[in-house]
Amino acid sequence: MLLCDEKGNLVDGDDIMAIAALDMLAQKTLAGKTLVATVMSNAGLEAAIKSGGGKMVRTAVGDRNVMM
Repeated sequence: MLLCDEKGNLVDGDDIMAIAALDMLAQKTLAGKTLVATVMSNAGLEAAIKSGGGKMVRTAVGDRNVMM
């Protein structure tokens, strides 16, 4: 999935996960207050999740390693 902002700039996967996870943390719907992401996700994502009161667990790359 690709998203873009109102100016046509691409919103990358880490940004999308941050938006969704922070919203879920605010609504208290993120299971275990934990986001699962691959080792390819950047440190900024982890910092954002921590600042929102959650934690991030990293897993190996591949769809089979990340489940909802």
